[in-house]
Amino acid sequence: MFERFSTWGRQVLTNAQEEARELRHPTIGPEHLVLGVLRDERGLGAVVLRGLGLSYEAQRAAMAEGDRAPAGQIPYTPRARQVLEQAMREALSLGHDGISSEHVVLALAREGDLPGVEPARVREEVLRALDEGVDEPPGPVDGATVAPLVRGPAGAAEAMSRFGSPWDAAVQAHLLLGILAGGGRVADFLRGHGVTEDAVRGLSERAE
Repeated sequence: MFERFSTWGRQVLTNAQEEARELRHPTIGPEHLVLGVLRDERGLGAVVLRGLGLSYEAQRAAMAEGDRAPAGQIPYTPRARQVLEQAMREALSLGHDGISSEHVVLALAREGDLPGVEPARVREEVLRALDEGVDEPPGPVDGATVAPLVRGPAGAAEAMSRFGSPWDAAVQAHLLLGILAGGGRVADFLRGHGVTEDAVRGLSERAE
């Protein structure tokens, strides 16, 4: 499933991971996905949520901080994975090839994780925003973020060894495979440093 996420969709996942870490939460739930959407102000999903009265600041302030920052990759809760699976179905229903922030928003609404917001209204606003073409790509990739994954297969193995469980490693492998399959400057950058589909698949299989 994760290879189906577009650049915009992967940005939501990255943001949600960072939010959970900053809040010192041991897992990523739907509430972190909401923050992940709102954190990227240029994404279509964030535009829709702000238009419906949700703000990053208010959603963040409503969440209590944990006691200790988790180490390694933070796993998704079953409910968050359910939202992401629904996001894939939302993308397919609209005839879209990749899962982006707007599909995550549609899934959050349908799963009841946007209290006080009607799913039909969310869908209406998403379709309107798509017609107006308000979505923009996220900012350029930070080299420091990519660095642990681009020191060849050995570097990718080092990064994946920190993920904590086979499922987490599989998620990261799918994300990398999605980037490589999608092409573009980031994929070229990874290939230029020895991160190939075969290397990532091999690491994922050894982690399972």
